[in-house]
Amino acid sequence: MNQAQKIIKIGAICLAVAIMAGILELILIGINYIPGFSKENTVTFEETYINIKKIDIDLKITSLIIEDGEELKVEAFNVQNDLEAKNNNQTLTITEKKQSSFWSKKEKGKIKITIPKNLILEELNINSGVGEMIINNVQGSKVKISQGTGSIKLKNLTFEESLIHGGIGEMQITNATFNNLDLEVGVGKIDITGKILGNSTIECGVGELTMTLDDFENYELSLKKGMGRIKVDGKEYKNDTVIGVGPNKIQINGGIGNITIK
Repeated sequence: MNQAQKIIKIGAICLAVAIMAGILELILIGINYIPGFSKENTVTFEETYINIKKIDIDLKITSLIIEDGEELKVEAFNVQNDLEAKNNNQTLTITEKKQSSFWSKKEKGKIKITIPKNLILEELNINSGVGEMIINNVQGSKVKISQGTGSIKLKNLTFEESLIHGGIGEMQITNATFNNLDLEVGVGKIDITGKILGNSTIECGVGELTMTLDDFENYELSLKKGMGRIKVDGKEYKNDTVIGVGPNKIQINGGIGNITIK
């Protein structure tokens, strides 16, 4: 399969997923308003935790906020009553059971997690289905984020090993420091500012990528063009090319959309 066929295939798959997701959401919203079908069994709670080294989150329809604070605390608002948060051998696990994803609530729930400023996590693993994700001022060794449908906003993050896979929705990464970043984006606009160190790969699906790096002399960019334009500091590159000789290497594979690097 050549590059053009690969891009067309990616675009077709992303479009099909977007259409199916939209249809499913409309069906679930409709079911929610049929008498006898709506499930509004929700709860609100607040818990604090100590001796946590890792955080593992698996959500279906609940939105997520993580930010720095004085203590490690979980606040849940209007979440399904099958959502569970517990300390499992120094790992904070938050799990929303699968059956809750079949029912759309009139007001979707939200979880807020605060992490002490001096806590460096060993791992932060997040698997989110439908919902907004906001993460501010978190640091650690490894981060793994997977998002189905919804926006992702990451600010002031520092991780040694980083894997971020977005689905359908916009992604905004601000003032981050990622080492060995593996970034995949399905459908949506991506905006990145900060440092991307080590050996990293960015896979673009359908949408625009705008990236502002800290110092161009620190990078070697390997650009593979898709069905869009590639511009680096205002200069357009029509063919696959390598730019720069810095120690930090970024492989960028274009999809359907424009790539702008500053």
